[in-house]
Amino acid sequence: MVDKLTAAEATFKEMQMRMGDPEVAANAAEFQRVAKAASDLESIATAFGQVRDGTNALMHCAATTCQRLRVHSHSDASNDACSSHHP
Repeated sequence: MVDKLTAAEATFKEMQMRMGDPEVAANAAEFQRVAKAASDLESIATAFGQVRDGTNALMHCAATTCQRLRVHSHSDASNDACSSHHP
């Protein structure tokens, strides 16, 4: 599923780039086709990008929190709640 969403996002970005191409802009039918393709993918690409960015931010926060817990922890690593997630 992630592969399909990644491909949709890449196609959306490609369609946006093509809309700026002078050859595409000079051909009304081609420009309309490319603009429709971009429009069809826009909501999917935007939502997927937001989810991916949010997931990355969450993972960063989790790693930072685990690192801080380790620094402030007086217990050994085997009792560390984060050790299974971030070796």
